[in-house]
Formats: sequence, C-alpha cells, structure tokens
Amino acid sequence: MKRKIPKSTWLPMLLLIYLIGMTAYFAESLISEGETVRLIVVFVVELVVIYLLRIFLAKREKRDQRRGTSEMKNKGKENE
Repeated sequence: MKRKIPKSTWLPMLLLIYLIGMTAYFAESLISEGETVRLIVVFVVELVVIYLLRIFLAKREKRDQRRGTSEMKNKGKENE
C-alpha cells in the first residue's frame, strides 16, 4: 500500500522551492539596484509564512486524525 505524503509536508516544500527559484531569479537585479535589504526582508518574511503554514497544516492533520479515530470508536460502539 502506498503511503500518501501529507499536505503539511509537500505544500511547504513546494513553496520553499518556489521561493528559492524566485530569489535566484530576482536577486541579481535587486542587488544591482541597491535593494539588498528588500530582498532579504521579503525572503525572511516568506520563510516565516511557509513555516507558519507548515505548523498550521500539521496541527490540522493531527486534529483530523484524532477525530477520525474517535469516530471509528464511536461507530464500533453503535454497532454493538
């Protein structure tokens, strides 16, 4: 049986790859225009947002998993 990769893993990784790609693409022009601080601030803010998304999705998955197991137990009791 294949194990599904959790959304809390693949979505932040995809966004991180996108962030690195966009930073690499725009870094040269921003640095040459003297906007190094802007580049760093945007990069750090996006990292924080991706990290917070990761935490939020992981908590939601754990909550959903707990609800799923408690629903299974309740269904078993109803059938008795």
